Amino acid sequence: GQVTEGSVVKKGDKLFTIKNDELDKAVRKAAQQVKAAENEVSKAKAALAAARSGAVGVGEDDQENGGANAPSVEASVETAQANLESAQIALEEARSAHNDAVAQADKRTVTAPCDGTVIVMNAVNGASVGYSGGAGAGSNSGSGASGSLITIADLSKMKVNVQINEVDISRIAVDQKAQVTFAALRELSCEATVTHVSTVSSSGGDTSGMSYDGRGHAIVTYDVELLIETPDASIKPGMTASADIMIQHMENVLTVPLFALAEDETGTYVNVVTSRDDKNNPQVKRVPVTVKAKSSTTAVIEGEGINDGTEVLLAGGTGNPDVGILDNPDGGEKDGSSGSASDTSNGSNSSSSDSSSDKDVAGGGR
Repeated sequence: GQVTEGSVVKKGDKLFTIKNDELDKAVRKAAQQVKAAENEVSKAKAALAAARSGAVGVGEDDQENGGANAPSVEASVETAQANLESAQIALEEARSAHNDAVAQADKRTVTAPCDGTVIVMNAVNGASVGYSGGAGAGSNSGSGASGSLITIADLSKMKVNVQINEVDISRIAVDQKAQVTFAALRELSCEATVTHVSTVSSSGGDTSGMSYDGRGHAIVTYDVELLIETPDASIKPGMTASADIMIQHMENVLTVPLFALAEDETGTYVNVVTSRDDKNNPQVKRVPVTVKAKSSTTAVIEGEGINDGTEVLLAGGTGNPDVGILDNPDGGEKDGSSGSASDTSNGSNSSSSDSSSDKDVAGGGR
C-alpha cells in the first residue's frame, strides 16, 4: 500500500517513485533500438544462410565448369558473415544502452534505507523535487537531512537529550538509571539509562545565550544523553521531557531546599520555624545540621528535632519570611520563599530534574 506518515517500513521497501517523462522516453527509445537491432541480426542471419546455400549450389555447378564461380561465392559468404557480426555488436550496444536507461529510470524509485517508522512524509503527488530530495534515516535522532521528502526513525528505542547543571555533572555517569516524564503525557513515566555525558559545556564557553539564576550568575550546563529501551507508543519524537537521574540511593532520609542551608564558623545550620506572632511572622530557632548529600536544588540533612514537614526558612533566614510547606518529595524550592524538610523514604534522592527539564525526545534511528 501507499506509504504515509506513521507507516512501519523495512529496509528496501519502496517508499515512492519520482515522475520523470524524459527518463520514460529514454527507456522507450532504447527499447525500440534493441528491437531494431534484433531485426537486423535476424536479417543478417538469413542473408548468411542464403549465401551459404548458394555456395553449395555453385559448388556443384563448378564441377562442370572447372570452379570459375568459387571466388565470388566465397566473397558473398564472408560479406554476409561480417554483416551478421556487425549486427550482433550493434544489438549488444543497444541492449547495454537500454539497461543503462532502465537503471537510470529505476533511480526514481526511493526505497527505505533502514527499518523504522515514517515520521515525516513530504512526498506527495505533484510535488517538485529539488537536489536534496530523498529519504532521510534518523541517526539516533529521528531526523533526516534538511529538505528530505521523507524521514524514517527507529522508534523501538528513543533517546532523550537533557542538560545537567555544572553542580551535578561530576556525579552523572554512564549506566546510571533515570525516570523520564513528558509535558504532554503527564501520567507517563519511563525508565531510562545514561548513555553519554558530554565533557564540554553546552555553551562551549560562549555566555551570550546562557541562562542566569536569580543572583545573576550564568548557569553552566552539560549535555547528557539518555536511552529509553522500551518507549511507550504514545511518545513522539520532539516531545518535551524532564528527567530525574538517580545519582545516589538513600532510604528514609530528610531533604530541604538547598537555599535553606546557612553556614558560619560553627558549621552548617537551618532556621527552623517554631511559632508565629500575632502578625503571622515566623519565630525561628537555629538548628545545626549535617549535610549527607546534595544536588543543585536539595540537600539531605540530619539534625536534632527536624522531622518530615518541619518548616524552615530559605537563604538562612535572609529571604522572604513567609513560610509554606512544600509538596514535592524532593524538597525543591516552591515560589522562592520557603521550604520544609521532606521524607524521601522511597529512596529517590539527589536527582537532577531541575537541570534537565524541557528537552527533546528523539527517535533512535539506525
